[in-house]
Amino acid sequence: MNIIPTFARNFSKALRMIKNIVTSGLLLAASLFFFACDDATKLGLDIQRTDQRLNTLYTDTFTVESSVKILDTINTTASNTSARGLIGKMTDSKFGTAEAMAFGSFLLPTDGISFLDDQKRPPIYDSLDVLLDITYAYGDTSQAVKLNVHRLKEPILSNKYNYYNTDKLPIGELVGTASVKVKAGTAIRIRLSDQLGREIIDRNGADDLKIQANFDQFFKGLRFSAEGIDNLVFGFDPNSANFTRMRVFYRNELTETTSKIKNLYFTGVNGAGSLFTNIQTDFSKSPSLSKLTKGQFLPTSQLGNQGYIMGGAGVVTLLKFPSVYGFNKDNNVVINRAELVMEPTDDNFFNVNNRPIPSLNFIRADANGNIDRYVDTSNSSGLSGVPKYLLVERGDPRNPNSVLFMYYLESGRTYQPIVITSYIQALMNQTIDNTGLLVLPQRFFSTTSLEKITFGDSKSPTKPMKLIIYYTLINR
Repeated sequence: MNIIPTFARNFSKALRMIKNIVTSGLLLAASLFFFACDDATKLGLDIQRTDQRLNTLYTDTFTVESSVKILDTINTTASNTSARGLIGKMTDSKFGTAEAMAFGSFLLPTDGISFLDDQKRPPIYDSLDVLLDITYAYGDTSQAVKLNVHRLKEPILSNKYNYYNTDKLPIGELVGTASVKVKAGTAIRIRLSDQLGREIIDRNGADDLKIQANFDQFFKGLRFSAEGIDNLVFGFDPNSANFTRMRVFYRNELTETTSKIKNLYFTGVNGAGSLFTNIQTDFSKSPSLSKLTKGQFLPTSQLGNQGYIMGGAGVVTLLKFPSVYGFNKDNNVVINRAELVMEPTDDNFFNVNNRPIPSLNFIRADANGNIDRYVDTSNSSGLSGVPKYLLVERGDPRNPNSVLFMYYLESGRTYQPIVITSYIQALMNQTIDNTGLLVLPQRFFSTTSLEKITFGDSKSPTKPMKLIIYYTLINR
């Protein structure tokens, strides 16, 4: 008997069988990996034994109530490094019109201003202008904008730290105008009137150029506005020492070939000097927002099943989760993960110049639907007056990096879902009140904008909002 060939044939056959088994196993594993379902109810859990103590479940049917409100006032004072003055106008069929104008006063140097040279020769006026460092543009930047600068009749108070979007001051004569194309990352120059420039020069040696309070009364400030545009709002950085300033050009001798310069800035570390933005809105031509009364909420079911947000105009959306609140009355539900899904409606993309708001914040509302804030009478935490932002999981409210953001994904024309597990668990356990979440643009309190967004509510037929919850039910 030829044993070796028989053994070889049997060994080869065995190898082929092993190979087939391994290949089939890998294909099965791959199919399970690529086609696994996150929905626990579709993984056979619905036919498990009734005496099993743990059930992992999934649902997206919890009710999300939404309503829209126009806040009474918004602080638009340029009080930090991210602040800006806003100029321009937006006209939109869904939002109506909103126009922004910046009001600014200037800061004297600590030792005042003197135009005398070392030889005590008096100044000879040359020219006056203002530079604005453009850091933000929203809308159509292809057309030239006419900028107007008016002198103020009443001073911006240097000891008043809070000006709001509804504040404005009476204006006097037009002191400057320019027609320019606006682009973020550039500086624009506006020549101001010689009459104003000579008036400043003529005050040389007087208290008006030595004491801030006197200067505020003498030169009360400027208002910046734009005309001839309907789809452009832009902002300038008042803290940009290199580019944003008013410049007085002068000489002390006619034979001097180069002018000397004295700079005046909008803001300073001692609080003097100020800048804020006034925003005037007209919602009368908006089919939805015309129904709103300032300070009162209107359900999105009466607004075409859409939520509305517009930063500087104070348009915000409130979300509530009534069916979640108290759901864990038997103390047998543990939230594994809770996600909120919001999608922009298609009409946000009709105008290519106006992209949706880049990122959104969520702040807990108080019982009246206003922004809720931390109260700390001892002031030991440093949180007193800070809005109650929704935080990333296990975030610290004292750490600004813990604030939760919902980011817009340009490639997918949607917002990235956010994880709000802790907040939903607290609602289920009734450890917080169901006062809801206000949806606002990022940096709502520090950076004024007129960016806007509409998104579907939970009843929207095309882009419904969803609260998706993965949870464990403990059978007792």
